[in-house]
Amino acid sequence: MRLEPSIFDDPAVEHFYEALTAQGVRVGRGTWFGDEARVFRIGFGNLAVHDFLTGLEHVASALKACGTREPRRADSVNHV
Repeated sequence: MRLEPSIFDDPAVEHFYEALTAQGVRVGRGTWFGDEARVFRIGFGNLAVHDFLTGLEHVASALKACGTREPRRADSVNHV
């Protein structure tokens, strides 16, 4: 997934990752895969459904808290 540059400037991208870390959520940073920092991957591993949904709720919370402005549309993340 890619954080929308018009909503997440470079400091907001770092704040997003820090917010996820503080909540115990791990995502794959784009830099791990040769992409830019605003790209991230969500794993679908062997989590129980409840744990996966809780993780997605934490991602949604971090997206809302870390953007530098309100999105015009509901999608502040572009699929890669």
